[in-house]
Amino acid sequence: MVLNSQKLKKNKYMNSINSTDKILKPKPLFWALNTSGWFFMTLVNITFQTKYFTQNFEAIYYSFFVTGIGFLVSLLARFLILKWHIIHKKIIVMIVSLFVLSFVLSIISGSTISFFIVTFISSIDFEFSTLISAIFNFNLVFFIWILLYSTSLFVSNQQHLSEQKLKLSLQLKEAELNNLRKQLSPHFLFNAINNIRTLILINPESARDALLNVSDLLRYALSYQKKNTVTVIEEMEIVEGYINLNKIHLGDTVNFSINLETALEGLKIPPMTIQLLIENAIKHGKIMNGRITLNIKTEQSKKIIEVINPGSLKSSKEMGIGLANLKQRLQSMYGEKASFNITELNGLITAKIEIV
Repeated sequence: MVLNSQKLKKNKYMNSINSTDKILKPKPLFWALNTSGWFFMTLVNITFQTKYFTQNFEAIYYSFFVTGIGFLVSLLARFLILKWHIIHKKIIVMIVSLFVLSFVLSIISGSTISFFIVTFISSIDFEFSTLISAIFNFNLVFFIWILLYSTSLFVSNQQHLSEQKLKLSLQLKEAELNNLRKQLSPHFLFNAINNIRTLILINPESARDALLNVSDLLRYALSYQKKNTVTVIEEMEIVEGYINLNKIHLGDTVNFSINLETALEGLKIPPMTIQLLIENAIKHGKIMNGRITLNIKTEQSKKIIEVINPGSLKSSKEMGIGLANLKQRLQSMYGEKASFNITELNGLITAKIEIV
């Protein structure tokens, strides 16, 4: 189980690296939105400069330059956000980092644009207020751009982490179930072989019948080894075979009673669940001249699977590996909606599974 967990952690690390590599390569959607956004700003700037405000038709030329600088700086901003893993930092650190990045890039862009205007457009003299205005305008634009991009990146990253977490959770549950099967199958096989050995010495004819029952049980175990769940009616096939096997071994000293509600035949449970409860009752209960009762019923919207047998909790208070594994499997399958408890009342031991 430790090795499986280490492998899963390694896979998670590799998936994170691959995810980062994919993020560093701009997607077609990013190119389309970013290009169209800056082009739209170019059209807006040209329209308001030449038609409504300054009547400055030279704006047609340098508007493309201005938004071209903005486009290139936006690519730089994107690269730095990903390179420095800003969206993975704490929320306060992330906001401050994005604001500082926006301000620094605005200074670079504003200075570049001001230098271009003064150098190549002779009709405009350099004024410090022009530089401040350019920096302010670009800081506003870049802050909005960075805010929108970081938000989309953050949401995408959270979705990716949720998917990875879900995959890891399913892989861990599968590894856990595989580990539990390896523990349960030898335990069941050991008890079956012991029963056959005893029956061969006592009654060869009964041993033949027992062998047929064991064959059915092993066929069931092999058939459902790769399944995480079975229905109650499927499980009852192995339970009846197991009971018949023990009836041959124990004779008439133990009575078995089965009460199954038809509506619960399709209830999903982990494989070997009911069989394990019956096996535990036979192994640890004081069952000679007693009765083992299996009830599968509904009580107050709860689905109940219980096995009742004579005995003392003192002799079976230590939950064996099989029952401990059963509890883990139920929790893996149903979470908090399922519970498993063993109680004693008036000389009777009750092993009860409750599923909401």
